[in-house]
Amino acid sequence: MMGARRILCAVLLWSLIGMLPESLSAQQKLAVEVFRITQNSLEHLKREGLPDSVLVNLATLLGQEYASEELFREILLQLPVPPEEEDLELVFRYSGQERLKIESEEFLSNLTDGEAIFRGNVRGRVTRENLEFGMAKLRMLRQEGLERLIGEGGVRFRQWDRVGRMDYVTYERARETEVTPEVRTARMEGNVLLEAEQGRLSAHLISADLTRQHAVIEGQSAAQKRLRLDMQLHLLDTTAESATQATPRTLSLQAYRAELDAERGQAILEGDVEMERLPEGVYVRSGRIEIRLNAQQQITSAKAERGVCIEQPGRLARAGIAYFDDVAQTIRLEQDAEVYSGNYILKGNSISLFLDVNRGVAQGDETSPIEVTIAMENQPQPFQCR
Repeated sequence: MMGARRILCAVLLWSLIGMLPESLSAQQKLAVEVFRITQNSLEHLKREGLPDSVLVNLATLLGQEYASEELFREILLQLPVPPEEEDLELVFRYSGQERLKIESEEFLSNLTDGEAIFRGNVRGRVTRENLEFGMAKLRMLRQEGLERLIGEGGVRFRQWDRVGRMDYVTYERARETEVTPEVRTARMEGNVLLEAEQGRLSAHLISADLTRQHAVIEGQSAAQKRLRLDMQLHLLDTTAESATQATPRTLSLQAYRAELDAERGQAILEGDVEMERLPEGVYVRSGRIEIRLNAQQQITSAKAERGVCIEQPGRLARAGIAYFDDVAQTIRLEQDAEVYSGNYILKGNSISLFLDVNRGVAQGDETSPIEVTIAMENQPQPFQCR
């Protein structure tokens, strides 16, 4: 966390959950009915390498439907900057609104209830999303205003470099009406693992409201079964400064429970929370950590509480509460704060420090002075964080 430009755990989670299709249609035959440019279409085409000038023009067609490939081609070629001939097939691929194609060893359906069940080596693909998935059993339910997908047994997803695995998954989409907005939710349970180039998340349970960009993530009761999030910060940060740094920068988080709210720019971790930042070697342990992010998903501040312990090369600290300011690069310790740095032992009700140990400045205030003790040579450390 300390000094990190971005946490982006919410972004990582949404990008991985975003592998789920926008709509569900249990059909065994693949048939393109209409062509429509969506935001997902633009994101996939950007990954395929289409120039920004072409993407900007394609964006003017967002949401419009075209009933045939011939009509769609004609519209595309009339754009100020049309796709090259060799790129047209990519545009068709990622804008064709085909039905979901599924293969399985056994297929059962109940047209009255709008239910379809696939069993045995179930495999599926959504071409426009570049999405493949598989599982032992898939149940799909379509009713008025509601679509539900329930998968179980070795569930796996793959989209680009994103991979998801779990024991069970439930995905629901309540369609928009005149009085209610669309609601999309996903629940992943049992040995959940989400991976992408930028990071990796493992947990027991993820319950996400995809519409509100809100998720609750849980581990299990055993310490080794806590949720864990590992992020490659050097891949998440797109600043010029980051691009010139050769040393990989990573951030690891562990906790029993996490709540992510992208709309509020907030991430809360609770229960034996551990956080480690490399290569700086900064380690934090506490009962609860609340992280605040700006609109660009960059850390602005964090608050650790409930038995906070901080370990850095050359420094140990503990307190009831710790406030981290990523902009000012400072830490403020409160409630029986103690700092062991070099040969100095600092104690006070409130101590402010720079994140950079080498700057070596500590401040109290008028009502809470700092008590400084010079430690004896080779005096053992009075406590450890791990």
